[in-house]
Amino acid sequence: MNLYPQKKKLLIISGIVLGVGAVTLRTAQLLREERVRREQRAPPKERPEEKPPAIVIPPAEVTPLTEETEKRLEKLEALPPEEEARRASEQSILTAERASDDVVIPGVFVRTEGNKKTLKNTAQGYRMEITTVLLVARSVASDWIELHDAERMCAGDPACDPALRIRVASANPQHLTLEKWFEAEEKKSGSAIYSPRKQLTIGGTAVWRVTESIPRVFDGYYYYWSRGEKIYDIRVTDVDDARLRPFIETFRLE
Repeated sequence: MNLYPQKKKLLIISGIVLGVGAVTLRTAQLLREERVRREQRAPPKERPEEKPPAIVIPPAEVTPLTEETEKRLEKLEALPPEEEARRASEQSILTAERASDDVVIPGVFVRTEGNKKTLKNTAQGYRMEITTVLLVARSVASDWIELHDAERMCAGDPACDPALRIRVASANPQHLTLEKWFEAEEKKSGSAIYSPRKQLTIGGTAVWRVTESIPRVFDGYYYYWSRGEKIYDIRVTDVDDARLRPFIETFRLE
């Protein structure tokens, strides 16, 4: 029996199988290489942001701190008896509707001579003569002094406006002249808040009088002086200006 044709046939089949396997293996290798190349060319994937684990404080640790804080706040809110008494006294003075004597203010001294009184404010550096009809009232500090008419104080006036009010403010750190200070303040506010105004001379010192008219609120004048960083002003209603102008003209810086 001649086996050569059969062997030849088997060899051919084996070659085909081996060839197909080699092609399949090579194809798989090429696909794997292509995938690697794509991964290398692709931009790196952003790793999701890792959030730190939440810190959980047991209630047992929070409660003592909260209680301690509340205790401290209670201590801060509690005022010494003398401070409570002082505040109560000031509140009583500031809301008084009647007065028979001048209120005592640290740094402010009132001396009566005949039908006039001399008001000397050593804390703010000025002095002024006033009529004995006027009393220092509804005031507790040297930088804001109200002079009320003892006979008409708060009569029919819920606001209880004073006949004269003397105010001092450290509002001029650049030591400007009053004219320059008015201009700077009006520029800052964007409004002519110190107009109309007129320059006067009182006791040899340049003084400015500003007219203000706010219907059903205030109609009158503000007289202004300045020294260093301080601005002094006296407010008077238009009704009282003529009567009290002679006393305003006694105002002097010391």
